[in-house]
Amino acid sequence: MELRSLKTVGGYSNAGVYDQSVLDAIDYFNVYGGGEAMNGGITLFSAGNSNSPPGQWYPACYSGCFSVAATNNQDKRLGIPIMIHG
Repeated sequence: MELRSLKTVGGYSNAGVYDQSVLDAIDYFNVYGGGEAMNGGITLFSAGNSNSPPGQWYPACYSGCFSVAATNNQDKRLGIPIMIHG
C-alpha cells in the first residue's frame, strides 16, 4: 500500500475555516490514490487533541476523510499535542 502525506502548513486556527484546494486534493486522492495496491485512497487526519472548543475543524471533519484522536483510560480527550515524526 502506498502512503502519502498531505501536510497542511500552519494548521487551522478557526473552526469552520478551510482551504477548498485542500478538500479538492483529498477528493482527488480518494479517487486516484493508492497506486497499484488499491483502487483509490484512504485519507486520515488528526483531530488535533489541542482541547480546542467544539466545532468543525478542517480537514479532520471533512466527509472525505477519517479523523483520529487520542483519549485517556476514562475516554476523555487526551488534550496534549502528540507528535509523530517520520
